[in-house]
Amino acid sequence: MTLPTGEQIRRNILDRARVKLTEAFHRNFERKAFFSRAWTPRKQGRRGSLLVVSGRLRRSLRAQVIHSGIRFSSSMPYASAHNEGYEGPTKVPAHTRRAHAARRIVKGRARRVQVSAHAVRAHTKHLKLPERRFVGDAPEVRTTIEQCVRHEMTDFANQLTLLLKP
Repeated sequence: MTLPTGEQIRRNILDRARVKLTEAFHRNFERKAFFSRAWTPRKQGRRGSLLVVSGRLRRSLRAQVIHSGIRFSSSMPYASAHNEGYEGPTKVPAHTRRAHAARRIVKGRARRVQVSAHAVRAHTKHLKLPERRFVGDAPEVRTTIEQCVRHEMTDFANQLTLLLKP
């Protein structure tokens, strides 16, 4: 039995931390909070859970071990806007609205009317997204990393004890 090198220990710590932090960041979507800090509630009447309508954003989170640490990224272009918040202009491409039923006031009374499909031209609108952090630095992240280091150092100490015992 041989003892791991310092580089192997560092790599094991980073791999363990990558797995644990990825699980913790995925749980943020279930909690609808960044660990203990709840996200700003959304406007009523919207489909799906907060930040999880199709699940693409959550599934797109990737963790990569680099020499100096762990890098989390997402292929979704709107990930950073949700994670950090955004206020400013955004382009809306031309599209066709689907036909749907709506409530309208007709002759002084609320009625359900059929709205036909129609084209919407490309335009720019002002968008304000509150920060709903799901990835980043927090005391819980630091605690998780400390636990990974402690676990790896305990494993190393146990291996060293077994090697020196005879």
